[in-house]
Amino acid sequence: MSPGPGPHRTAGTIRPRGRVVPRMRLRPRALAPCLALLLGLTVSGAPEAVAAAEPGAQLRAPGAVRPGGDEAAVRPGGEEAEAKPRFEVSLRKEPGSVQPGGTAKIELSVRNVGTVEAPDGVGVTVEAGDGVTLDPLRSNCGRADGVPSVAHCRFDRAPDPGETATLDAPLLLDVPEHLLHVWVEAKAWPRGAGLDDKQEAYRKRSERYGTWRTAKDGAPAAKLEPGSPPDGSEFARSREVWFTVDTRLDVSVIGRTITGRQGGTVDFPIGIRERWPDGSDESPNHVSYTYRFTAPEGTAVVGVPEDSGTPMCKRKGSRTVLCPDNLHGERIRLRIDAAAAGAKGRAEIVHSGKRSARDPDRGNDRVDLALRVDGATTAFRIRSLTTAVGPWLLGAAAVVAAAAAVYRRRGAA
Repeated sequence: MSPGPGPHRTAGTIRPRGRVVPRMRLRPRALAPCLALLLGLTVSGAPEAVAAAEPGAQLRAPGAVRPGGDEAAVRPGGEEAEAKPRFEVSLRKEPGSVQPGGTAKIELSVRNVGTVEAPDGVGVTVEAGDGVTLDPLRSNCGRADGVPSVAHCRFDRAPDPGETATLDAPLLLDVPEHLLHVWVEAKAWPRGAGLDDKQEAYRKRSERYGTWRTAKDGAPAAKLEPGSPPDGSEFARSREVWFTVDTRLDVSVIGRTITGRQGGTVDFPIGIRERWPDGSDESPNHVSYTYRFTAPEGTAVVGVPEDSGTPMCKRKGSRTVLCPDNLHGERIRLRIDAAAAGAKGRAEIVHSGKRSARDPDRGNDRVDLALRVDGATTAFRIRSLTTAVGPWLLGAAAVVAAAAAVYRRRGAA
């Protein structure tokens, strides 16, 4: 008996209109190449192994960890790349204040965050800014003439994977007399590859020109000793720390009377005085504050210092501008619109909390600016006269025109 209309009872998937689509039996072995193609996975790192993989074979993504724990990066072709050691460093200033012209002690630690050893050792570069000198050098460290704040050190033994090692003695930094904020940066790398090759080329080039300097004869070598890092240590591939020298910088405003003619413009010079405790006016480093200028009533700011056409001060309305701390001697242009009696402006220093000058005298950070108007410009007088007599002239012209019209009408009559 033939089946009637409707779905057949044979194995298959029922589609509309009674069409039967035979099921495909998908074997795990046949699925493996498809999954590998879609997901970018390999089995045991060889494409041939994918096709021959038995059901249940483990697929491993690029960069996966082997059963032994080693990190194995996989190139696009399926070939495993060699794992490399990776280092992070930590810098920490020893507790205690640093006096002007004194010495800062910096603790340095190196940690191997990779999964393999560095058989050739580790290299470390330490750099400090603003005239700070790394001194004295150890026998396995060197630097080039003209850059005494940068030292390159080489250690024959590097920390093992997961291990941390700390320099056996703190780095000594000679701090200049007139310095407030100091930064120090360090980074480490495996010797014999990459950045180490560049550092070696730099050293050899400096030696060829006779500008490479090493430690004095008999100086001990710096050593990295395994162990826990100092409390509070923070690690990064390139680590930078800041510390403040125990000194102060007195910042004061220089004021003057704003003098000009009504209708004209006048240039007001930005005046800032900086003094160290010993009276020196040597420019400070990394000190941050803002010079705020407010023009007197009856005036308006029409020009600020520029750098290649870009304003260097921010405007706050028509009378106030905010300028950075490095514009001493630059000029702000004002237009005097009115001679307001008793009008005064103001110049003041607004200190920053991040790189503070640690100003010991805040009383000289603000000064009032008097306005003195000496007459008016010729153009302003003409405009004023035109404004004053304009309505009268228009009225007189209207009267004359009306009288002329009456006269013409009478003459015509």
